[in-house]
Amino acid sequence: MDQQLSFFGAPQLSFDNRLLLLVFLPDDDTRPAIRLLGETLNDKHHLHGSLRPTRNLHLTLHGLGGWSERTIRAAEKACSAATAHVAPFEVHLDCIMHWPQSKALVLTESAGDNVALKHFHKRLTMELAREIGLRKISSSFTPHISMLYCDRHIAPESVTPIKWTASKIAFICSHQGKTEHEPLGHWPLEG
Repeated sequence: MDQQLSFFGAPQLSFDNRLLLLVFLPDDDTRPAIRLLGETLNDKHHLHGSLRPTRNLHLTLHGLGGWSERTIRAAEKACSAATAHVAPFEVHLDCIMHWPQSKALVLTESAGDNVALKHFHKRLTMELAREIGLRKISSSFTPHISMLYCDRHIAPESVTPIKWTASKIAFICSHQGKTEHEPLGHWPLEG
């Protein structure tokens, strides 16, 4: 018999909960304002939602899937190319919306004011497609920040605009189920 029996049963399969994300992080003054807005809406609409920790608030540019050394190397090259000769720009979010599929209450845009952000997203998408391949990169993009998660639907609502200057891409590893973001790198917009 080639196999050794174990008193502990079959080996356990491990679940790799690491997701790679390219994001813009709101600045230190803006994150608390977004958190306060989430708290206010949670109370106002009696949502009983699970608020995102202030330190984890981010605007996702691209989700790159699970942990992969190849993807990490490709993302580093793409980010270096995409940020070259791009000046920092303002991000403007002024509407909240509930996304039933993910149960997220998001801060988003109402009028498509983020022309520079969308242009940058396209540029980054092209660089990622060059490095990783078109099949793995989505070009759809709705600028948003998830503030909280709840089951209760609320209608879209205008809010006082929240603005900040996007000045660098952050590369993070999100550990699903642990509300933990591990920084992997960042690239300043070099203007």
